[in-house]
Amino acid sequence: MDPEWISFSDALAETADRHRHLLIGNGFSMSKHALFGYTSLYEEALRRDDGLAPLFQGHGANFEAAIGAAGSSEDRIRIRKALVAAIGALHPVRKFLSADDCENCGRFLEQFAGVAREPFRGRVFTTNYDLLLYWVLMHRQTRLKLYDGFDNSGIWHEGLIGTTFVFYLHGALHHYEEDIGRLRPDMRQYKLMWRQGENLPTQVRRHIAADHFPVFVTEGSSPEKRERIRANPYLKRVTKAFTKHCAKADSVVFTFGHSLNAVDEHITDVIGGGNAAVYLGVHMPTSDGARAIELAGEWAVKRMEAGRTPLQVKLFDTSECRVWAYADAERPLLGY
Repeated sequence: MDPEWISFSDALAETADRHRHLLIGNGFSMSKHALFGYTSLYEEALRRDDGLAPLFQGHGANFEAAIGAAGSSEDRIRIRKALVAAIGALHPVRKFLSADDCENCGRFLEQFAGVAREPFRGRVFTTNYDLLLYWVLMHRQTRLKLYDGFDNSGIWHEGLIGTTFVFYLHGALHHYEEDIGRLRPDMRQYKLMWRQGENLPTQVRRHIAADHFPVFVTEGSSPEKRERIRANPYLKRVTKAFTKHCAKADSVVFTFGHSLNAVDEHITDVIGGGNAAVYLGVHMPTSDGARAIELAGEWAVKRMEAGRTPLQVKLFDTSECRVWAYADAERPLLGY
């Protein structure tokens, strides 16, 4: 049986007394501007290195597919670096988001993890690399109070994971790591922070130009993504937190702008193996929900085979969610 379709407002109403967690995908940023899509990034990557084109043959502008099909580790690294460099090069500066954008997005996030949701306050999980979510959190920090686990010096502390409310499951442009300690080697996780006269995109471009790349999960298959996640302390710990919250029967997981395709099995397996009710966001009319319906069916079969109760899965149209004040079709691109 196919999952039930429900309006976003009804979904919120029927989950008012449960912990709502939000999983954000690239559609979150693309709903603001198309420059965050693979097509724009591919064009920028080719502009910087036109020799990449043969590595994408048969894969369109899909970086993950190209990485997965690459014939050598050198080619995979080349495509990954091209993706990171393209994101860094195209990323706008802070004024790209208006105050109204931040207010709108802040109100959207408050429905899941806002302070007013206590005692049912949820968490926000994202697989996006860009800075849009971070900028919204900074603009609305006194009301949202979505702590990211990094201290005022930008250093991540695993021991504070219990009070962390936003998690970057695949890393981000402003997340980095460095080796510290000689007697007891360790990998310190830190984030870039605003400096006088040097905004975050400028700092990112400087790091990339020095061949110092941010913490990113860009592998072309789910097994490779799992391996990358296990190798990094931050990624490993935030994935564990995602698994923990999906496992709770008194929780619900909403998705927004996430394709949840085959290379995301490390995420869909966590959701399907958990106990939280699931509300999958579908962007209509771009999508008819076929992938969401397919996933619901796969989860039902696996859980039945394991002797477990089927998950409650419902679908909603994400076009009902007004996340930004302006979309790219309504306003010219500003802030480069």
